Amino acid sequence: MHNRSRLFAITVAMFVITVMVIAMNHKSLFGGNLTTTDVPKTDTVATLSPVTLKALQEPTQPADTNYRQYGIYRQSAPRAPQKTTTTTKLPLTLNKATHISLIGNNLLDRSQHFGYFESYVQQAHPEQQLTISNLAWSADTADLQPRPDNFADTIQHLTHEKADVIIASFGFNESFQGNAGLVKFKESLKAYISDLQTRQFNGTSGPQIVLLSPTANENTAHVLAATLNNDQLRKYSQAIQKIAVELNVGFVDLFTPTEKAMGNTTTDLTINGCHLNAVGYKLVGQLMFE
Repeated sequence: MHNRSRLFAITVAMFVITVMVIAMNHKSLFGGNLTTTDVPKTDTVATLSPVTLKALQEPTQPADTNYRQYGIYRQSAPRAPQKTTTTTKLPLTLNKATHISLIGNNLLDRSQHFGYFESYVQQAHPEQQLTISNLAWSADTADLQPRPDNFADTIQHLTHEKADVIIASFGFNESFQGNAGLVKFKESLKAYISDLQTRQFNGTSGPQIVLLSPTANENTAHVLAATLNNDQLRKYSQAIQKIAVELNVGFVDLFTPTEKAMGNTTTDLTINGCHLNAVGYKLVGQLMFE
């Protein structure tokens, strides 16, 4: 009991000393918001002065509106006029200052994080001053491309980019509809590409168009993606190739060589069985370039 009383007395004394030290130094700690009464230092008392709270000002929009010229809005951005249907033969002819645009699903959307295809093209044509724009959007299909309100659609963006060459990737998302979805897929893709063929995005002629097949899936330790998906992906790849032949546009088979490469169990080409990693995109970049 004696020890407890002594400990309590020491605690109280330390508390009193701490309060006195804070009171004596309050001006430096609180910037003058605390004032002391004019009494001897041995009897110092700290008091709080009134504090006036001010409402935060609403953020104001910058007066400079120059950035608005770079906006591409659905309500106002132009769409390229439709003229005569154009055809495409591989290999592509890339004239000086050719504008190449990538559209479609996640295959090309994620490719912007790796840049292999762009590097191969620019290194092969260093004097051509080529422009490559990635307009792909994850989960895009030929007939469903949702965007935020008043966000310009793909046709408007291709018009803005003055596209001479369009490389399009579709088919992966649609493949999950299985055999039942093949007819609808072929109809929607054919209608979409037929429309692109007639658009004079560059102001003078229709674009050269290249369709990409989906890449294969690979089995991983936790997901048997190849076993589950490759049969359908093969069918949709073949459907894309047939449409390319019918419309006289280019076609690149990514499925067959990636399926073969994924047979090598010592090297992974994906991060999860379906989305490519750096090694996978390097291979796809080479296939697209060739």
